[in-house]
Amino acid sequence: MTMAFRLRVFGAFVLSTTLSCGDDSLTPPSRVLSLDGDGYSIELDVNAVTISLKRGDEVLTTIDGEGLSLGTVDTIDDLVNYDPYPIVAQVEGYFPPAGAAFHGAVKVTSATEQDGAIVAELLHQGGSTSRLTISVSGQGSFSLALVPNDASRVAWLRVGTSAAEAEAFYGLGEHFDDVNQRGKIRAMQMVVDSLESANNEAHVPVPLVIGTAGWGLFAETSYTGVFDVAATDEARVSATFGLGKDAASGLTVHLLAAAHPLDVTQRYYELTGYPRLPAPWALGPLVWRNENDDQAQVEADLDTMRDLDLPASGIWIDRPYA
Repeated sequence: MTMAFRLRVFGAFVLSTTLSCGDDSLTPPSRVLSLDGDGYSIELDVNAVTISLKRGDEVLTTIDGEGLSLGTVDTIDDLVNYDPYPIVAQVEGYFPPAGAAFHGAVKVTSATEQDGAIVAELLHQGGSTSRLTISVSGQGSFSLALVPNDASRVAWLRVGTSAAEAEAFYGLGEHFDDVNQRGKIRAMQMVVDSLESANNEAHVPVPLVIGTAGWGLFAETSYTGVFDVAATDEARVSATFGLGKDAASGLTVHLLAAAHPLDVTQRYYELTGYPRLPAPWALGPLVWRNENDDQAQVEADLDTMRDLDLPASGIWIDRPYA
């Protein structure tokens, strides 16, 4: 027998809870809290410790307890760089801080409705606890704020979602090797690499990944981080950020859903701001010489452009000059 209770209506979305009672008395009844609006919803299954992002009745992605993790160390030190990339990428020769370990959520100890949001208390492996607040941040957009209750030893926060077997993933900023990010580990900042430039050339890191099922994960933070896009586990996309002593402020991520993958960018822009139209000169041909030597060379290039009447609207002055 299934009983659905509608608790309260908040503008464009509905908060509801569902109880499913079976004949097996050993199986606890399922308790589901949900936020609904505009054909999209997010559900927290309290007993299963699972969050589902849905478009209508279709589940786009899920977050399980392992996808809500606190990363701890023995002692937080202001002199330590808590960049999570070398840990996730398993960089050879890197030694993590003493006691480094990640603790997934194993139980929802309480879940209530507060001012139109779902507020859940989580118990993690090892006994640490956190508070998870889920709310509506826009049409097809839901925010999840994961905050440790005691951050004295928490250095990293991680949110991970499921990845369908045939799903491709896009986003995360400028990269030169592949457009599909599936199977990649992408740092959200410059890191030492074996490339000629000696870094990973993450010129424009963007903490947004979009799945072809029509959903996205955006991490609202400027701290060092890394996305593991079905690389370590082909069924999981995870975002890990190192906050160090500022972990008490928590990590906020947004789950975004739309009818088409390209439309997920609109949800992102509604959160962060829409891009501006470039200046007219930026839309014309640019002349670029790799590694300009000096002022004389730049002026010679300008003279040549004028002599040949090249229809260029700009010149790119590159390293190491200036």
